[in-house]
Amino acid sequence: PLIPRMDHGLQRLALIDPRALMGLAALYHHQNRRYGFADMLDRFPASYIGQPPVQQALIAVTHQWHKAGHSFAAWSLIEKAVSLAPDALALLSAAGLLATSIEKPFEAVRLLQQALERSPQDATQLELSLAKSQLQLGDYDQAIPLLDAMIERQPDLDHAWKMLGLAAIEVNDSERLAKVGDYLADQPLTEAADWFYRALHLKMTGETRASIEHLKTAVERDPGFARAWAELAELYAGIDEDGSGRGCRRTRAGHRTQYD
Repeated sequence: PLIPRMDHGLQRLALIDPRALMGLAALYHHQNRRYGFADMLDRFPASYIGQPPVQQALIAVTHQWHKAGHSFAAWSLIEKAVSLAPDALALLSAAGLLATSIEKPFEAVRLLQQALERSPQDATQLELSLAKSQLQLGDYDQAIPLLDAMIERQPDLDHAWKMLGLAAIEVNDSERLAKVGDYLADQPLTEAADWFYRALHLKMTGETRASIEHLKTAVERDPGFARAWAELAELYAGIDEDGSGRGCRRTRAGHRTQYD
């Protein structure tokens, strides 16, 4: 039959030219056998997955499938590749970033730490993903020092500041939260989270009315922003505007977002 011959032929060709793995992956994708592609890697010699061109092809397939919405098939593939070449920095990095993206924080932390132990040239994205996964696990003792160190090295690292703000809220660290507010005071307000952090900073300095206005903008931009609704409710209750606080609490119920 044609399909088995194509499969066999592409596997032989991939031994000579690893780019053929892309064609082989397309064949498995067309047959809706994406999980079988990962198992097929066992047919290659043990040293094969250790070759950088092979790793690049497998990472490219992983990215394609994840982008196309087949994230768990992509995870199955990159996880298998790591198991066959456990010291490969490129595979560890790709697997760790994907684990973060699909919210597998335990796997992400393990893989990203292994990748960072190999001293990659550009560790920024790996460290950001590691901090994100640590925050998802509630491991603030690890995430906060990591974010502090990243900001010390790169003071304009916007994502690190925002994650530090989230961590500071969770551990009730008013000093760090003030630093985040000071940083964001000089940055353009583009996302709901930017308005939220600025609102917290204003609240800490006693500017309640301005804080409320910033929180209103935050929830307008992201109606499911539970933390912003909660802060807004608390501030309304504090200034005793009849019904506003209760309404905010009801609106907050049932919402879970990336800020939760």
